[in-house]
Amino acid sequence: MKKFTIASIAIFTTITICLIALLIHVINRGGSYNVSFGFSEAKLVNEQNISLDEISSISIEYHADDVIFYTSDTNELILKEYMSFTPDKDQLASVTKSGDILTIKSDNIRFYIGFIRPATYSRTEVYLPSDYAGNLSVSTSSGDIDSDLIMQLASFKASSTSGDIKTNEVNADEIKLSSASGNITSKLFQSLAKFEASSTSGDIKIDEISADHINISTSSGSIILQKAEGKRQFTSTSGDIKILNGNGDSTASSTSGNITIKNNSGQLKATSSSGDIKITALSGGGDFKTTSGNINLEFLEDIQTAVEDISITASSGDITLKLPSMLSCDFSADTSSGDIRTFFDDMLSFNKKGNHAAGTIGDNPDTTIQINTSSGNIHLGKN
Repeated sequence: MKKFTIASIAIFTTITICLIALLIHVINRGGSYNVSFGFSEAKLVNEQNISLDEISSISIEYHADDVIFYTSDTNELILKEYMSFTPDKDQLASVTKSGDILTIKSDNIRFYIGFIRPATYSRTEVYLPSDYAGNLSVSTSSGDIDSDLIMQLASFKASSTSGDIKTNEVNADEIKLSSASGNITSKLFQSLAKFEASSTSGDIKIDEISADHINISTSSGSIILQKAEGKRQFTSTSGDIKILNGNGDSTASSTSGNITIKNNSGQLKATSSSGDIKITALSGGGDFKTTSGNINLEFLEDIQTAVEDISITASSGDITLKLPSMLSCDFSADTSSGDIRTFFDDMLSFNKKGNHAAGTIGDNPDTTIQINTSSGNIHLGKN
């Protein structure tokens, strides 16, 4: 009997936990959920043509709806709301104008748990005139934000709690994107002043960014950029950072992820606690540090002198550096328990233990390369 009671309590506790988790999920998804019947077909339930005369800022706020942008064939903004259920009047978006600001807002939080009624779905289509050049801000809690447009704006802001943000090309003085658990993807961002993107657990993937200041951060997601120009800062806690092309001074830091950078010009600072750092086609100087990961650096083949000094530090990892044969620099390397091997040993002075080496490479060097590792090896080869 006692065993039966304990088993009953365990089953009841498990069911309770599952129901609480389901309830939390339902709230996060806007209050509607169905386990077996799928989405009903969404139909057009609201359409409005909104004049943008004297409007310089548009703010769009939704909860569970996907927000999709299209081009308007008129000089008006066209709003279309699609829902798989018959909404009450207060479930439709409100449209207000205050001065030069247009606000489209939906407080539609549908709350029920339905195992018989089909799950509901809603999306909003925004048709934006191609010549609109003001401010645009769009947010949604659990829906996606999607645009294939080429936008020329004063500023652009997009945020989603658990949905994805996807854009084509955005040109604006200031751009700011944020998603808690969704991904951020785009083809091109061009900003005259500032670009910011952040995600808690989602990935950030962008083909090209150009801005005076670029700041991209993610906690557990990865950062992948094909090209980034401007003063750049990349931060990831446990995700990888991968930058394939770029111009301008950069800072990249990751706690447990890897850092990979290719074709970088300008001053570069890369730091990782337990991840590896790999830099190829380096043409500038920099500071590179890792606690327990390896560091691999490779200069451009035709470079003769680094733009700035190079400092490389690893606590327990190996350091591999590939240099052009014509590179000129003052060189020093130290390791506590590893080996030092270079292709120019005859130009260096080694201590008796062989764990310290220093010397001058080439003629009239104006840069310095310093390498230090506690328990790893140091290897310098030709690229």
